[in-house]
Amino acid sequence: MSFTTVMYPVFAAAGFAAVVIVYKVYLRYTCISLADVPGPESASFIMGNTKELYQGQVAEADFKWQAQYGNVVRFKGLFGEDQLMITDPAALQYIFGKVGYRFPKQRDRLVLAKMLHGEGISSADGEVHKRHRKVMLPAFGGPESKAFFPLFKGCAESMSNKWMDIISNSKEQSAVLDVSPWLSRAAMDAIGEAGFDIHFGCIDSNENALGRAYSNLLADVFGSRSDSEIFFQGVLRYIPSWIIKYLVKRSKNPRIARMREVGSLATSVAKQMVKDKAEVLLQGKGSRDVFSLLGGCA
Repeated sequence: MSFTTVMYPVFAAAGFAAVVIVYKVYLRYTCISLADVPGPESASFIMGNTKELYQGQVAEADFKWQAQYGNVVRFKGLFGEDQLMITDPAALQYIFGKVGYRFPKQRDRLVLAKMLHGEGISSADGEVHKRHRKVMLPAFGGPESKAFFPLFKGCAESMSNKWMDIISNSKEQSAVLDVSPWLSRAAMDAIGEAGFDIHFGCIDSNENALGRAYSNLLADVFGSRSDSEIFFQGVLRYIPSWIIKYLVKRSKNPRIARMREVGSLATSVAKQMVKDKAEVLLQGKGSRDVFSLLGGCA
């Protein structure tokens, strides 16, 4: 084994560290300083506060920091990078409602969204996202959105009735319910009916393939991460998009594989739904769902 072969990983790590340091120095002198924003002490330079944030119980660190430091908290990401956690309602309304395009989505989040949902509004940013919003606007106006309320209310009532059935059929007349999967099933039914006028029946049965695929997806993909997984996720933001796409396309990591499987199934189901709905619209039998409204505007 040659000296070059042995030292290559060392050179690669040193080169990456040098790039990160240069990048941090650049940010330090070109961006607004967050040093005066209150927040927890960093546990380490490399991992920052990410282990406390991602390896504890859901929202445990979030609520703890909010109680200690207020609605705007500075915490440390990888390599000492300052990050903000914002829970102030007025600030969130300003960010998402007024100047959303001044806060671009991270490259790694766009790649993961595209892998899960395909080319769509969730994986779009900037001008592309504006174009998506403009196309979808006719289906999400005030009257149109108000018309969906009885549908969403019906899904919530169906889920509540299922819970009551489970409780009444138990010997103790009580039960412990895992709410997260039920919410996923209710959301799937609501999206199917509001979006395509299709009844998936996920609340009544867990036999729907798409419903099963999305069940507990976020917990399976993002929950209980190891140190190396947290580190890899943090490093992704420094890597060009085309490299991220290459990595996630070929990764054998169970979390990434799960996302690929769900994305593939969702794309297949969506294509069939669009095909079926287009045939119905051509026959002049459209309903008041999102796809029918958009089809009527085409």
